[in-house]
Amino acid sequence: LSGEKGTDEVIIDGAKYLIKYNKIPNMSWTLMAIYPETEITAMLKELSRQGLVMGCIFLAVSIGVSVLLRMYLKKRHAQEKLCDYEKDMNRQELSARTIHKYLTDIMQWLEQVEEPVITKEMLISYKRKLAGKYKAATVNSKIISVNRYIKWLGFADLTVRTERIQLPNVLDKMITKERLEELIKQNATIYV
Repeated sequence: LSGEKGTDEVIIDGAKYLIKYNKIPNMSWTLMAIYPETEITAMLKELSRQGLVMGCIFLAVSIGVSVLLRMYLKKRHAQEKLCDYEKDMNRQELSARTIHKYLTDIMQWLEQVEEPVITKEMLISYKRKLAGKYKAATVNSKIISVNRYIKWLGFADLTVRTERIQLPNVLDKMITKERLEELIKQNATIYV
């Protein structure tokens, strides 16, 4: 052993050992720790395995967080992608009026979004607000515009159903054969 402190390798009875030593100042003593090389190698392998496991855990958590962040539609993201959506509609050769209508409906919707993350509940609430102001056909037209954009952004699970429009029953306007014969007997004028 040379010097005040250090490490060295020695062979004792054919086995390799690592010696760590340190001289105690103002004394003639030297403290030594002797470790079998096989134990050190095993510890290093275990540390390496744990490091690999921790690295895998870190990677999995990072991917998980990334996926979770992707699962939420952010208002800012929806606003930023509007120009790309317009370009895509032009590539699809939609008419200028259709593009203008879709963009107007989407911008009106985004203006009323107050939270940074858009949820399905927000869209349902928006549809209810529209239903309080407009007829079902207008509500559906606006919802179709928004749903189309949300699907384009990759968030189809956020889309909402359109309003059901109740059409008048055609049978209500029809008369029975008996009633027709009765009207004919009465010389009634029948408008068809």
